Amino acid sequence: MKFALVSQDKSHGVRFWMNPESTDATSFMNWVNVWQGYHFCFDKLREDMSVLKDFDVVMMSGNPYNFKDIISIANYLKETQAISMFYPEGSTQLYDNSINGFHAAIYDAWNACDVLSIVEEDKASYYKAFIRSNTIVRFIHVPLREEMEQGNFLIPYIHKKKNLAMVYGDNNPNHPLIAIAAAVQSGMEIAGVDIDRGKIKDIANLFPGVLFHSSSKLAQYPFLRALSRCFLQFYPTEWIGTARQQIACAVTGTPCIGNHDSHTQRRLFPELGCDIYDIDRMVYFAEKLKDSRFYSEVARKAFEGVQFYSLANTKERFMHAVEDARKIKNRISVPVQEVAS
Repeated sequence: MKFALVSQDKSHGVRFWMNPESTDATSFMNWVNVWQGYHFCFDKLREDMSVLKDFDVVMMSGNPYNFKDIISIANYLKETQAISMFYPEGSTQLYDNSINGFHAAIYDAWNACDVLSIVEEDKASYYKAFIRSNTIVRFIHVPLREEMEQGNFLIPYIHKKKNLAMVYGDNNPNHPLIAIAAAVQSGMEIAGVDIDRGKIKDIANLFPGVLFHSSSKLAQYPFLRALSRCFLQFYPTEWIGTARQQIACAVTGTPCIGNHDSHTQRRLFPELGCDIYDIDRMVYFAEKLKDSRFYSEVARKAFEGVQFYSLANTKERFMHAVEDARKIKNRISVPVQEVAS
């Protein structure tokens, strides 16, 4: 399959391999690796998008600034055999949190593409309510890498640092101070990746005597190794799309205390879901995890559940969506035969 990914990244017409030892290889950019495809830049395609016409699938991901580009590319590809796919990002409020925030281009982009690849496993009905075209709505996520599936980063309870909590990691939460407060009230030391940003001294002043282990931004595999040593993760995020952080916790055997509204939390760590402001509940879960049997059972079920996001399962969901979209496209392109009078 000839695959193209289009984003704001400036690389254009190139292939690349995202080295998990040195890059953020769980981002949507990893699709280029998965399908051994090419990456193109929105800015360059405004000048000439004909380069896309010979691809089988063109996936696009961007913020509202790119919605008009997505619509233009999708409309251009309607006259080709290529399947257009939009990979948006969602949050708790998705896109309709206020009438002032309404922008028709958002919904026009969804309707222009052959496949809308949503990142919220349980929100398909929301998206479908705004589809007035033949767009297929499917849950398709960035897959695990094989080393993650195989348990290469899985560390059991006995080898965890029992007093260390991760509060800021690969996919950073919206509410880091809530995570820090939960860790402090649990009597734990705090690990954070890319948390400093010139503010760590002031944050530490709020919690005198607490030990912070802060490091700079880490690539995917170095982060997983750091996370695997932690006893738990506090993750009070508003984001409900497929959360890389909960997935990272599952492949490292580190329980994640997070948003009970997140479908990823419900799939991997249902026993540890709570309201993102309920610090008392987070502290309660942290205490409960000191029971080694409970801890190990939570970690075991999470690692079993994370196989849902495996490379094979994800590619299968991806191809089913593409095949269904192609059937619709082929049906639409077949001319209607006139009946002789």
